[in-house]
Amino acid sequence: MREPATRRVIGALTAAGAPVRFVGGCVRDALLDRIGPGTDVDIATPLPPEAVVEALKAARLRAIPTGMAHGTVTALDPASGRTFEITTLRLDVATDGRHATVAFTDDWRADAARRDFTMNALSADPDGTVHDYFGGVQDALAGRVRFVGDPARRLEEDYLRLLRFFRFHAHYGRGAPDAQALAACRSHAAGLERISGERLRGETLQLRTAADYLPIGNRNLAFGILIPPPGYNLDQREEIGRRVEDTMRPFWEAGALEDDDPQAYARAVAGLPEVPTFDPATMSPGPPVRPPSVENYFFVARESILFHGAISDDARRVRDVVTLMNHATGGQAAPGVIAFAFQVPLFQLGGNTGSAIKLQLSGADLEQVKGVAAQLFGMISGRYGIQSVQPDPANFSLRTPEVQVQPDLVRLSELGLGVRDVALAVQVVGDGAIVDEFSIEGEAIDLKVIAAESVAASGADGMTDLASLPIATPTGRVVTLGSVATVLPVEAPQEIARVGRQRSVTLQVTPPPGVPLEQVMGDLEGMVAGLRDSGAMPPAVRSEIAGSAGKLREVQRALLGDGTLAGTIGSSLVLALVVVYLLMCVLFQDFVRPLVIMFSVPLATLGGFLGLAAVHWWSQQDPYAPVQNLDVLTMLGFVLLIGVVVNNAILIVHQAGNFLAGRADVEPADLRAWGSRMTPRIAIALSVRSRVRPIFMGTLTSVGGMLPLVLMPGAGSELYRGLGSVVVGGLVLSTVFTLLLVPLLLGFVLRGGAESAPIADPSPTPAPAPSPASPPPGGGTGDRDRGAATPPAPVPTPARGVAAPGTARR
Repeated sequence: MREPATRRVIGALTAAGAPVRFVGGCVRDALLDRIGPGTDVDIATPLPPEAVVEALKAARLRAIPTGMAHGTVTALDPASGRTFEITTLRLDVATDGRHATVAFTDDWRADAARRDFTMNALSADPDGTVHDYFGGVQDALAGRVRFVGDPARRLEEDYLRLLRFFRFHAHYGRGAPDAQALAACRSHAAGLERISGERLRGETLQLRTAADYLPIGNRNLAFGILIPPPGYNLDQREEIGRRVEDTMRPFWEAGALEDDDPQAYARAVAGLPEVPTFDPATMSPGPPVRPPSVENYFFVARESILFHGAISDDARRVRDVVTLMNHATGGQAAPGVIAFAFQVPLFQLGGNTGSAIKLQLSGADLEQVKGVAAQLFGMISGRYGIQSVQPDPANFSLRTPEVQVQPDLVRLSELGLGVRDVALAVQVVGDGAIVDEFSIEGEAIDLKVIAAESVAASGADGMTDLASLPIATPTGRVVTLGSVATVLPVEAPQEIARVGRQRSVTLQVTPPPGVPLEQVMGDLEGMVAGLRDSGAMPPAVRSEIAGSAGKLREVQRALLGDGTLAGTIGSSLVLALVVVYLLMCVLFQDFVRPLVIMFSVPLATLGGFLGLAAVHWWSQQDPYAPVQNLDVLTMLGFVLLIGVVVNNAILIVHQAGNFLAGRADVEPADLRAWGSRMTPRIAIALSVRSRVRPIFMGTLTSVGGMLPLVLMPGAGSELYRGLGSVVVGGLVLSTVFTLLLVPLLLGFVLRGGAESAPIADPSPTPAPAPSPASPPPGGGTGDRDRGAATPPAPVPTPARGVAAPGTARR
């Protein structure tokens, strides 16, 4: 909030004679030291919105009427591209649970009283003095999320605050939620039915981690793009290339010594200069770095764009090479040129940067499309930096000199000429007209006709007097171009792009490092919605998000559904749960016990998010490691957990059923300890004790196999690091909770549902002693009985569930 752009906006408003304060999230995040790239800076003032617009224009700042009826104006600083939302102090006159009718005021406390939570009701003067009317400072520092005033009244003003309460507690809260707020949320839960499905879905999705499409990876290639102003000729482009190469030369010359002379290479690397850095989190210069040497470097100039690239000798420090390339194209090296560099992702998904979100704006009126594109360009560059947005066409907002020739069709028909003849004559005095081709050794070569005056004039100078251009008619008469057409010097766009036959401008937005793709998508949709609500975006201008953002939405729709009931039921995640459940119902011949097993799935999901959060935090500590977010490969880890974590619960439930049915053997020591009857409680306890070893063996082998993906650095390991963290975290937490909670749930299910079975004494029954009159075993008495076998004494049969002596137990 101390950057020059902020001071210019504050100065413009204070010059109008009104007090100004920072309000909302920027004050809260500054207090908690959570200011980062993309943090919104909101400003409040008693000035009415019309006066705010005039004050901004007087200071040569751009004013965008985002929501004049609600007192909201967006200020755009042209020098930096930063945007600021300025709101007039207001109070609620009437609310209906969805919308509010407001009135402007000059009472700061009244404006703070209409906000939702105490930590959001803070305001601060430009000198840093914090104004706290409701104890928001203490609540923010203590991690306590409280409503301003009566929680019930705040919810009745906007029922969506119910979901916001839980989201803010997840982000800022510590300990148990506020009791009064919880009670109010319970009593007003029915009010959510009055909220539109779009608003509910948007707020609910913010409760989870924002997602990426695919991991960026750590590819050893830095790439930079330079967009020059229109009209730069080849000599000017070549001069820019020389200046950039002067900065890059010591680094590629040092890299050339690595294989030939290691000692000279070490001396050259030690002598490389340091490069200044810029910290976007604090909007201030950071500590300088000494980039590594460069293995390869190239610089290419095309019609409307320049680009260069480099490969680092140290594959882990590609980001320092990106800093070097930004430094080489900054300052006086490329004046008036929009230049930025980035690390090329492994997967080329969208836009020139490989991971860009394409915001396509199209319409029949090019001027309307360009006006909306210019506003969005300023808002996006203000939030994420000028290097994060690239327009296509590159210079859509800049006009270049152009000569238009409008033929007179009546006059042409009188002379026997056509439009084609006029076009051919203009081409000849321009870059030339291709009239035929001839072949030399099988290679086709164009035959071009160009006027000698145009070659001597070198360029557009030869087209300054098109009206006097002679044109021969079929009758042999020569007329001038001015007699058959109107020649008009105008200014027009360099290039016109089209989407679906509509004139269009595409803004390619690349999320900054560490910012999830889905978060940027939400911001773009919010910007477009704000312009439409304020009337700054005409209805005839269409907007569409494509590129990697479109692919992410397709994957989310396939995994999670489209938000409708039918879409959710048909999603891959729900179908996987249903298939696993039905399969276990068939195997167990029961519908209840599989529900106990399925209870381990949400526990595994919680463990997966904890593992992902740990790896995300760990990746943020290493400046050279790509930040791990929730990407598509990581989402597949949660699907994988569904089929893995149920195995431990299956072992316990199945073995408890075996004990109850008498299909499993009981140790004599267990019999003496538990008594003579097999109850569900005894069966569950024995099943846990007999299956704890295989459960831990299976979990440890799976975790041991996944840990190298998470902990061991190496080429390609960052692709599956998120998937590994989800599986490891889910398995570990699910195993612990499976041994604790699944037996409790199984006992609740089996209570009264299974009768206790008797357990017989496992000791064998002794054989009866033979009587004196009985014949000796194995034969008869006397010759007449010789050879007649006597049946052996019966062997006692052990009771079910008890192993017979001398036999192996299963």
